[in-house]
Amino acid sequence: MKKTSEITGERFGKLIAIEPAGKDKNGHVLWRCKCDCGAEKLATKSSLIAGLIKSCGNHKIKRLEGEKFGRLTAIEEVGRNKNNDVLWRCKCECGNEVIASASTLIVGYVKSCGKHRVKRLEGEKFGRLTAIEEVGRNKYYSAMWRCECDCGEEITVASSRLLNGSKRSCGCERRKVAAQS
Repeated sequence: MKKTSEITGERFGKLIAIEPAGKDKNGHVLWRCKCDCGAEKLATKSSLIAGLIKSCGNHKIKRLEGEKFGRLTAIEEVGRNKNNDVLWRCKCECGNEVIASASTLIVGYVKSCGKHRVKRLEGEKFGRLTAIEEVGRNKYYSAMWRCECDCGEEITVASSRLLNGSKRSCGCERRKVAAQS
């Protein structure tokens, strides 16, 4: 068994201990380690010595190139998101490209570029609003629709708000009620 007081330069699987890097919340000594792949990993000295941690963890990532997920085909790895999940550039059957995390692809949360999930709403009536045309996407990737109200006013509304009934006019009904009060 390795002496636990000094492990600088020691190899533990694919990791080489570089230097102590403080303590974890339980008071265990953390070591900054360099993986054979070039990534760095913090690990407790005890987990390294016991063989519980042998790599940075990136080696468990399934290679997704060429795999199909609904309408999407994974093309290439393009980085990581803030949760350290691998991001993939994917091509949709319609020709659009999107970036999706490996976990959302694997569990089936993302299956297309998004245009295929939205019901076409042209000409449909939602209360006093008539959907005219899709004009883009908001930051939540919901389709945005240019709508005309019965009063003649035009507004842009997320398809989700039209479909769930939370937006049924440009606000003219509220203004009319407020004016009468």
